[in-house]
Amino acid sequence: MKTFGKLIAALFTVFLAGASHAQTENINFNDFVKQTQQSSSDYGQMRVGWWIPIEFWEMSLRAAGLPENEVEDFCETLAPYCMFAVIDGSSEGTTFTYQPESKIRKSIRFVANGVSYKPLHESSLTDEAQLVLEVIRPIFKQMMGQMGENLNLYVFSNFNSGNVRLSNPAEPGLVRLELLDYSYEWNTPIPCMTRPKICPEDGEELNGTWNYCPIHGNALVQKEDPSE
Repeated sequence: MKTFGKLIAALFTVFLAGASHAQTENINFNDFVKQTQQSSSDYGQMRVGWWIPIEFWEMSLRAAGLPENEVEDFCETLAPYCMFAVIDGSSEGTTFTYQPESKIRKSIRFVANGVSYKPLHESSLTDEAQLVLEVIRPIFKQMMGQMGENLNLYVFSNFNSGNVRLSNPAEPGLVRLELLDYSYEWNTPIPCMTRPKICPEDGEELNGTWNYCPIHGNALVQKEDPSE
């Protein structure tokens, strides 16, 4: 277990230090992280919602150069879960206040296919999954200071009673996180998980989730995969 914890800490630190520029399986890791995060700073609010699917761990471990068998073993441990990180703060002048973790936990819900799911109690997670949370919390605190100290992690089951995955950044769907009086939504697939499309008018490469060029109104065409 200690070795497993040291591995998590080392890999997560590598990610924060520079793995964000890595390219894995034709997917830009920096784009992946940006597209799974949402934030708001309106009217003194400082809110962040970060969806952390299993693909995050898979890509970061590969970017860090871990052997494939270790990547597979680690991801198998977290595959049953869907994780979200939340910061809910507000400022008045130079003073920041944050919603307590317990208040957010009472209200937070993961919604998939019209069904609302409560976060799992951490005591119900596997020992390895509990260790992941134990290790990355102080890393956030060290890297982000007060904001990191008030970043809360919530874990949900990522499979329904029929053993169907509830959230997948590469498949069509909607990931919704509801908490207090606001929510976050991610339409999937997220752009970086799709092949870019091309505008036939000027050949510009555009978001793979779009159907029409926002400038010319033309129907976009799929960019050819050079490997095919």
